[in-house]
Amino acid sequence: MTIDVTKMTSRGQVVIPQEIRKEVHAKEGEKFLVYAIDEGIILKKVGGLVPEILLTALRSHFSLSGELPKKEN
Repeated sequence: MTIDVTKMTSRGQVVIPQEIRKEVHAKEGEKFLVYAIDEGIILKKVGGLVPEILLTALRSHFSLSGELPKKEN
């Protein structure tokens, strides 16, 4: 497991360090599921999954615990 430090731009963009991108085989245009947990942020590479379908399933699964936010329109 690689650990590194990055920072967020004024536009909310974060660079994933090159070594970590290589470790998880992340390419340009890769999609990530992003969610908040405690005081942190989790990025999960979703690969070939359709993100909206995945988000709907996760929201349904976690709806009682409130761990994932509801979809905002």
